[in-house]
Amino acid sequence: MIITTQALKKAILAALADEDMTKILNAVMVISKSVNSIMREQNIPYTTAYRK
Repeated sequence: MIITTQALKKAILAALADEDMTKILNAVMVISKSVNSIMREQNIPYTTAYRK
């Protein structure tokens, strides 16, 4: 996949730079999980998990 849109590039880089977003992505990389499961496993606050 080649990303050519500058806005999309910025959005992807911003998401990857966010520590909580990185935790969420790593948690669901292999198997899908519920938000509650991710919050417990990654110690992410409720509001942060639902905002991301």
